Amino acid sequence: MKKVDFSKVKHSSTLGSWFIKNNCNLVFLDQYSHQLFVLGIDQEKQLQLHQQNFSNSTKLSLYKNSLWISSEKELHHFENKLLPNQNFYGYDKVFTFQQKYTYPNINIHQLSINEMGCPIILDKKQSKVFCLDTEQGFVPLWELPNTLQKDYFLIGINTHGDIKYASLTHKRRVTKQSLLFNMTTNEAICYKLSQPSPSSIYQDKIWLFEANTGYFGYIEQESKTFVPFIFCNEKIQSINFIHHYAILGFSENQTGFLILNLQSQIIEEKVFFEQEISDISGICIIPSTKQILIDKSINFIEQ
Repeated sequence: MKKVDFSKVKHSSTLGSWFIKNNCNLVFLDQYSHQLFVLGIDQEKQLQLHQQNFSNSTKLSLYKNSLWISSEKELHHFENKLLPNQNFYGYDKVFTFQQKYTYPNINIHQLSINEMGCPIILDKKQSKVFCLDTEQGFVPLWELPNTLQKDYFLIGINTHGDIKYASLTHKRRVTKQSLLFNMTTNEAICYKLSQPSPSSIYQDKIWLFEANTGYFGYIEQESKTFVPFIFCNEKIQSINFIHHYAILGFSENQTGFLILNLQSQIIEEKVFFEQEISDISGICIIPSTKQILIDKSINFIEQ
């Protein structure tokens, strides 16, 4: 894939100021071209988009100083080797390649990281969830109950502390028949969802996007119902958070990001990649960072 011309990327005029104020970088993959992108601010405080090739990469997830990038059959582990306030040629975080794990019998459709920093993966073909044990390989963690396999597909997973949950959608695409399911208790967290996207927990709320209704919102856990928060014209496929903002990635008719202020319920920033990037997979937010480097070929020497 040719290098993306950032001058052709449409974005709100205050996007650079937002990155400076929130002191972070956004990392994401283009599933179609297997390119990894880092969007942030350069040393002159100008917006920059760094791009590099990661062959066959489709998913990524971050936990503290560990970054995991996967293809369908492989996991690549990267670790930030810089201490706070340490600098390496202008970079304040350097993620270097640690190890590759290959498992031919597993199909990685979604990647999450648990509270211990261990990768959790979803294999849709097997309707199973696995946890990576570095000595034993992928260990079965959860399987879609037999009572649900007839009517439901397992489409998404997420973890937050001790909570592990799965998104299920009805095989007949019946409106308002999708579920959010607690994998620990095997109980439904919410009924009658309308094709939910992979969800995320933030500030003690489970957030998700309903594809059929176009609403981004959260689960009211006492009533087990979905509460619409804001309508989105784009089909949201990736969700992440920083401070009081939700970063919403979309990749259907258009590809880009929305940055939503959770306090004011206003979309403050927008990024549209037009034809430059076609299929955003996952969004990682790396906080307290001005510039980062992710490269498995770097010969990094700790100083």
